[in-house]
Amino acid sequence: MQSEDLYFFKRRYEGEKIDMGDLVEVVAPEGYLGDSFKRTAEDYFSNLEAHPPRFVMMGGGMYSFHVISFALAHLVAERYTIVLTAPGPLLANGGLNGVLYQLKEPAPGSKPL
Repeated sequence: MQSEDLYFFKRRYEGEKIDMGDLVEVVAPEGYLGDSFKRTAEDYFSNLEAHPPRFVMMGGGMYSFHVISFALAHLVAERYTIVLTAPGPLLANGGLNGVLYQLKEPAPGSKPL
């Protein structure tokens, strides 16, 4: 599951590269934070397109399109469908209902929901 506007509390690192895609997408190409940061961002965005996650969770529903990367917003708009809408906000500071999106064409080898 992928999200750029929610933080999933986990017990261990699972290979995540970035969690603030909207900011990274703007800052990384300029090189202000060095080549390593730029390469990490490029790798994240190319991998996102080549291997889209099965699920994307947005804490502010359609509002989230303003706080996620253009790359993820485009991917969700083109290749995902809504499978669940939370009955209330998922953001600590309020906002709109959370929405869970599922990839329209599941990744090879994945089981249907």
